[in-house]
Amino acid sequence: MKRRTTKIEQASSSLFRPGNVALALVMIAIFLEPLSRTNLWTDWLATICFALFGFKPTHDLLFGLSGLAAYIIGFYGISLSNKYKINSQPLRDRTIYESTSYAVFLRPFFTDKLIKFPNPHYRVTGGMFSLEQPSLGAEEFVGRLLEPYIDVVEIGGVADSIGPARLYGNESNWQLLFQKYCHDADVVILLPLLDSQKADGHQPGSQTMWELHQLKLMHKLDRTIILMPKSNFLSRNWLRPAWERARTHAAEFSVVLPKYDSAGGIYAARSDNSQYDLSRRFTGGYRWLYREWRFAGGLVEAYKHIESQIRRAK
Repeated sequence: MKRRTTKIEQASSSLFRPGNVALALVMIAIFLEPLSRTNLWTDWLATICFALFGFKPTHDLLFGLSGLAAYIIGFYGISLSNKYKINSQPLRDRTIYESTSYAVFLRPFFTDKLIKFPNPHYRVTGGMFSLEQPSLGAEEFVGRLLEPYIDVVEIGGVADSIGPARLYGNESNWQLLFQKYCHDADVVILLPLLDSQKADGHQPGSQTMWELHQLKLMHKLDRTIILMPKSNFLSRNWLRPAWERARTHAAEFSVVLPKYDSAGGIYAARSDNSQYDLSRRFTGGYRWLYREWRFAGGLVEAYKHIESQIRRAK
């Protein structure tokens, strides 16, 4: 895929774009919402109603109906945007066969609907309407943030989630897919979480820990980026234990993950020849004023750091 260099090029060619219909509806809502509060607008509507139906509604009624129409149009546009991005998954999947270099994203499937990262593209204009959500699922977050730099591939995923290019495996071949694509990947992004063991003996996240162990055996940890999600009111009771279980399990095969920080972060291998120590933190320079941007900035900074190491090694 040809890399985009300007924000306009990135938005117009992005495989995560919201779709023209959704964009038009939200733009109408953004224009209509403040207009509905003006006397000029309600006077015009009252004149139209009198000409068509022979009566003039009150300004308060027209103001309420106009505002309601703006919100319905806006939220319908936002809903269409999400559906369009989900339905565009086959387009993103095709990049697997077009890419000469790519990154692989690995995560436990049980996190696909649970883990969110702050969306750096989120801006609210025109009241409360924006095609961007305040937060993104881990799949969309990684795919969108790295899209201007490198194609991202993931193994598996649910049908109603928004993800990067997806490889569809099953219980019999997912390890082969992992071996094939991670061996040649420029970068690997991994979300290590290990859930508690279930009654049937299955432990969600154990496959991701196996993948982390394999990355060590393949000598790919120096090209691995670790995502640590931040906790909130809903996730704080399970997220820290899930991370610490993963951290303890990784230590069994001599890989060091950072201690859990409720603020979250982006990590990679330390540069002091401790290639099994994945505790070097990247913030992208965002520390206090734009703290929520440290995830996006840190991911891009970590990728560029690894990319520069690859160039120097050639």
